[in-house]
Amino acid sequence: MKRMLAAAICAVALSGLGALEITGTAPEFEFIVPTPPELDTIIMLNDEVEELFLNALDEINEQIKDINVKPTKVIKAFGNASVYASTGAALRNYAGYKRFGVAIGTMFGAQLPYSIFEVLGDPNSIGAKVMNKLEAEKDMVAGVNAQGINVQFGLNMSFLVKNLYLGLKAGYFPGNAFLPDTMKFTTFSGGITASYQLLPRINVLPIGLLMWRGVSFNSGVIYQGTMMGIQMPLDAVSQDDGGNFSLTVNPKAALDIAVHTVTIPLEAVTSIRLLWALNLAVGLGADIGFGSSEVTIGAEGDINADPKGIYAGLVRQSRAGSLSLSAGGKEGPSIFYPKLMLGLGLSLGPVLIDIPVTFYLSNGYSAGITVGVTF
Repeated sequence: MKRMLAAAICAVALSGLGALEITGTAPEFEFIVPTPPELDTIIMLNDEVEELFLNALDEINEQIKDINVKPTKVIKAFGNASVYASTGAALRNYAGYKRFGVAIGTMFGAQLPYSIFEVLGDPNSIGAKVMNKLEAEKDMVAGVNAQGINVQFGLNMSFLVKNLYLGLKAGYFPGNAFLPDTMKFTTFSGGITASYQLLPRINVLPIGLLMWRGVSFNSGVIYQGTMMGIQMPLDAVSQDDGGNFSLTVNPKAALDIAVHTVTIPLEAVTSIRLLWALNLAVGLGADIGFGSSEVTIGAEGDINADPKGIYAGLVRQSRAGSLSLSAGGKEGPSIFYPKLMLGLGLSLGPVLIDIPVTFYLSNGYSAGITVGVTF
């Protein structure tokens, strides 16, 4: 998952730098022991440094001139992926517990520019295909999100409303602990869930050989927030005036993605248990999503200007140089997400292990693993 996340965030970084112009401030110098007759000389020297700096900026901007300024499809896809990933640690495939259930799990969501069949057919080349598509189209539907740790507590509320189950869920992923210093990724979520078992479970065959778990309708309200970021180096640029100064700029782009979504799942799910343990589930539904996905792009870098010749020991830097870039965009996620849900799991007494997989229209997917107990 970490490699896919890094590739996706890099794709956004490249697609967000667009036909914008990185600007900045040139370093300035002063004489170590200034005297009035040298005033015009220091002005001349700073003019030389500024000219070198402006030439370096031209080379830096040449690197990014052909890239899309506002990749709206990418920004929107990151919001959609947040909706996909918000339903981790669900108990939707195990309706009918008597008192309460507790589940912990992970969930990964993605919206891709290719179908799942293309991805599975040649998984080793999908990264190159994504980057080639991005380079050709400058924008594309591609985004990821994840919940590393989800916990849900469900309670049978039949003492108030028969066959009603309510749940509280929370999730967190401290991704920064697993990523290099140049990247960050954290998510958190929380919400309430509700499940109503319309049709009760039935033992189709005796002694647990085959049990139908009935049909449940599920809903809820789930908030998810995600912060992603990356610092991406650009090519270093060097300039030399052949006499008094040399200048080197090591630029890097700083990208931040903030995603905030509220998801309302609407689901109808049924499942069967075979041979006392194997659980197979299928469901249809849709997610309703609200919120925003915002990309902010900046630039920074090390700017080293070195005096040469007779000025090497006579001048010192009085002001550091800087780079500046302010860009990005904000998009809302799609509102309506029809979906097909599948689940494969084991239930050994009160203990359950489940692998939920969801297929959304427009090449959206989520998958995870859940471990829990029901009583």
